[in-house]
Order: sequence, then structure tokens, then C-alpha cells
Amino acid sequence: MTNIERIIDNLKQEKAELSKRIKKLIAKLDSRSLQFEDASLLEDQLNAMLDYNMILDERIERLEKENEVCK
Repeated sequence: MTNIERIIDNLKQEKAELSKRIKKLIAKLDSRSLQFEDASLLEDQLNAMLDYNMILDERIERLEKENEVCK
């Protein structure tokens, strides 16, 4: 396994963990017992996580392309 492949695997693992956290956060937001301030803070966290998720997707895609070129 090359260094790029290891990095890709690590990023995919990080993305999987992030996806789990996003799902839990969405479940919290779906809870009707939240106060408005709490919901607003959770929405901000969710947006940040979704942004980071997109960044991970871009990094993975770029590294996969680089890995193909190197082969």
C-alpha cells in the first residue's frame, strides 16, 4: 500500500466517523425538546460538519486521481 493509499484510507475513515456524528446531530435537531438557542448552535455545528465533509470528499477525490496517475 502506498502512502497516498494510506492517506486515502485515513480520510475515508475520518469521513465515516464524521458521517456518524452528523447523523447523531441531526437526530438531536429532530428532537422537539430543544430550546431555540440550543437548536441554533447545533445547526451551526451541523453546517460546519457538512462543510468539512465536502472538503474531505474533495481531498479524497483529488488523491484518488493522483494515485491513478502514479500507477
